[in-house]
Amino acid sequence: MGQCDRRQTETNLRSGETSCTKQYAMNPYTAIAFVFVASVNVFAQVPPRPTIPELVSRQTEGPVVLIQIVELVPEPLDTLIKTADLILYGVVSRNVTYLSEDERDLFTDSTIMPIRVVVQRNVSTSARPGLPAPVVVKRWGGQAVINGIQVSQEQRNLRAFTAGEEVFLFLVYDASSQKYQLPGGLSGAFAVAGGRLQDLVHHQFYKKFDGMAVDQLVPEIQRTASGVIR
Repeated sequence: MGQCDRRQTETNLRSGETSCTKQYAMNPYTAIAFVFVASVNVFAQVPPRPTIPELVSRQTEGPVVLIQIVELVPEPLDTLIKTADLILYGVVSRNVTYLSEDERDLFTDSTIMPIRVVVQRNVSTSARPGLPAPVVVKRWGGQAVINGIQVSQEQRNLRAFTAGEEVFLFLVYDASSQKYQLPGGLSGAFAVAGGRLQDLVHHQFYKKFDGMAVDQLVPEIQRTASGVIR
């Protein structure tokens, strides 16, 4: 239910940018905006953005905060259902954050303990028959201490999962990492409180699901999924 706006991407290309994603680095003592783009002019090269340890080395005190803002274009619910490899209702048991291989980003692996597997395709989530195994969801961003400095990478459109909270997720499987991801990195995520959905994605489209009972949504998902041949 979310992706970069193609029209925004085309506008960026005309202005010399190739991405509709922007990141900003801030801390309480300085405010520096980083807009990471690549030029379409083959004669011009943009220096690679600094690694997180490099950013940390420039700070004498205080946290480093990196914020990502992505323009979203919601997808219909039935599209999300048809493309998901796994749809589940579960509890976040823990979050583990780590540096990417190039050290320019943080990633967080959230372990989800299934309460109910609504749709499952292709990839098994059971350690043995009748016992759902934990599901690992990889997301961009997180919080970690790097060389003694608190570093946060945040997606402004979708907050981080909190250990202990209930969530309802539409997931796709990434074979390269052998972990699940949210479609487009941002869409298909809801918190659940008292058996009812709470929107996590900051977009007006998701407001219509706020307060909907999980028991009301599940039959609709299963009806749509039953007609999908993959």
